[in-house]
Amino acid sequence: MHTISNCGHDESGRYTGGRAGDQTGTEWQLRSWYNRPWDCVLRHPSGKVRAKIAELAEKAARNDRIGYDQGERSTFWDALKANNYNPAAIKKPCETDCSAGVMSIIRAVGYLLDMPALKTVPITSTHYMRGVLKGAGFTVLTGSKFLTSPDYLLPGDILLNEQSHTATNISRGALAGSGDDTPEPAPSNYAGRCSVKLAEMVTGNYGPEVRTVQILLNAKGYKGADGKALTVDGEYGANTAYAVEQMQRKAGMEGINFGTVSNKTWKLLIG
Repeated sequence: MHTISNCGHDESGRYTGGRAGDQTGTEWQLRSWYNRPWDCVLRHPSGKVRAKIAELAEKAARNDRIGYDQGERSTFWDALKANNYNPAAIKKPCETDCSAGVMSIIRAVGYLLDMPALKTVPITSTHYMRGVLKGAGFTVLTGSKFLTSPDYLLPGDILLNEQSHTATNISRGALAGSGDDTPEPAPSNYAGRCSVKLAEMVTGNYGPEVRTVQILLNAKGYKGADGKALTVDGEYGANTAYAVEQMQRKAGMEGINFGTVSNKTWKLLIG
């Protein structure tokens, strides 16, 4: 059986509200590969990194103290940090979801292997994982041979459906090579950079400059769609865009750049 590490639902087959931990052994589990379908495979060029991703993803799937709950998705990362980035050492029940689980493991690998580009990846959603991981040095594979069967997959490859799901490949595909044949090289300069210029930010961008925008929005009292102060995480997500929109609406700026940080919006932020 070709195995993947898959975190998909709570003990009731739902996405929120379950008890902490894996009550059924299937909230985060090792299971056979399946065609979600996948939009792309994200592959790190380093075999050492891929092996460590696969190792941690397998340990997480085997530890029934790690369960699924979107509402408490950050508690897995907290538990990883508290246990020296070893999922097998987690004893207190915690929760995650598919994207938080994958991104937490990649971040943990960054700490274990002392790789700044991986240490700083945000624990984002599936919508932004392609751009974030490409910026952190991963290669984006979109050929049908990578998406429609497991034959060409390597341990540590990340399977991604951008709208709804992600999982980690564990087994080596029957036809997989060394991993050196990836056709689309990716930059390795995520750490310390923004994905765009400061005054061109849109949803999906990330980096230290986005953190600056979030800090300024919080200082001015603008909140996200959830009614809370923005989390200063460097990710231009829905809550950050919502806060920008509120500031623009108050200033009578609704129009073509609504929800994005244009030059005029930046002047509002620093004014």
